[in-house]
Amino acid sequence: MAWSLFADGAVVKAAENLVPNPGFELPEASPQGKEAVPDNWIIDVKRGLPSITLDTTVFHSGKQSLKFDRIDRDLVYVRQSNVPVSLAEGSKVDFGFWMKTDNVSQATNHFSVFITFADASSAPLKFSDGQARVTLHGVDDAADWKRIERKGIPVPKGSAKMTIYLSTSWVFGTFWIDDVEVTPSAP
Repeated sequence: MAWSLFADGAVVKAAENLVPNPGFELPEASPQGKEAVPDNWIIDVKRGLPSITLDTTVFHSGKQSLKFDRIDRDLVYVRQSNVPVSLAEGSKVDFGFWMKTDNVSQATNHFSVFITFADASSAPLKFSDGQARVTLHGVDDAADWKRIERKGIPVPKGSAKMTIYLSTSWVFGTFWIDDVEVTPSAP
């Protein structure tokens, strides 16, 4: 269990991250060949031959990150599906990730991380604004690690499962993703 110490001396228990293997620390041999697929994550290539690897030289925390290189016109989803969640009715979550880029263009428009929720029977649920997902967009100019986040997202009533997607197409250059988080919001 993690704890945070604030300047005023207050010590607060950190919120539990609902994302299994959020920092891509647990590798698994890939059935797709040489590249490793992080545990709990699925790489779904819809178009092209992207290079997606675990990078042990560039990372925000831990010992590795997920590197996307030469994506170009490729269409790729890296996802975790049907992650069990147990959140009280009326709960809110904070959602974010860390991103670093090198010579990237179009990430603002064509790289996104989004979450969806479903009930126990896997039926999709909508958020209070009627949308089926909450999306965070990447950035083009993160030469150093940059946190991208949204706080206080109301969880749809009846949520029992969550799916997280990293989605990219038409992004040129190289970028790294690390420390994907979905945590209960502070009261």
